[in-house]
Amino acid sequence: METFQAYYTDIHASGWQRHTAAQLRERGLVTFSGITGRAGLIDIARQIMAIRPHRDADPDGVTVITKTQDESSGYTGFTTAELIPHTDGTAVADPPGLLLLACQQPADMGGSTPGQPR
Repeated sequence: METFQAYYTDIHASGWQRHTAAQLRERGLVTFSGITGRAGLIDIARQIMAIRPHRDADPDGVTVITKTQDESSGYTGFTTAELIPHTDGTAVADPPGLLLLACQQPADMGGSTPGQPR
């Protein structure tokens, strides 16, 4: 939780978008809470980034990570297997420079990320 608080931005404060952009430039990470539902997530995302198509995304651009049994190459993120650090969109000519992750339900255990952002 220390990392979460250290990079936290209040999305309900005036000018949060400018603060978020500055923090991303300077620190490479921003955290926030208070998003209500899928529509709220999409609204916040549209204010700070372009939502781009993805092979596994729903029509609104959201990719829901759920456990499947497909462990073939390119689908490990949908299993319980360890997923090494990677960049999404490496197969496209202009990969995204920003990725937004939202946690709908915290893990009962685990879920930690080793290391610190840059």
